Amino acid sequence: MKSGDLLLRLEGADIDELSIGDAQAALRDIAVVKGATARLEARVARRISELNHGPVSDHLGRQGRTSRHAAERIERRSGLLGDAPLLDDALGAGKIAVEHADTVANAAGGWTTIIVGS
Repeated sequence: MKSGDLLLRLEGADIDELSIGDAQAALRDIAVVKGATARLEARVARRISELNHGPVSDHLGRQGRTSRHAAERIERRSGLLGDAPLLDDALGAGKIAVEHADTVANAAGGWTTIIVGS
């Protein structure tokens, strides 16, 4: 199921009536929605970089309504995900959390190419 469909289902759920199994399933669905959103945000950040209209973090901060620190973290993550398609897919599917991608991006530091899964 696509992340948008999951979000619609979550928004329509009566949270106060969820069983433990349903609540756990909702948390898994939320992870997918978060991952898909982070993946999309990274793709948009890469596109802004390609357009070369100033620092990406400036755009993320203003239009994304986020702090400078968070914008810089998104910018680092977007570069990593562009270079590591398997990691990008895992994030988009909710198999890893944004924090995992950020940890890899921070560890990668100045690397220009990251090969994942080969």
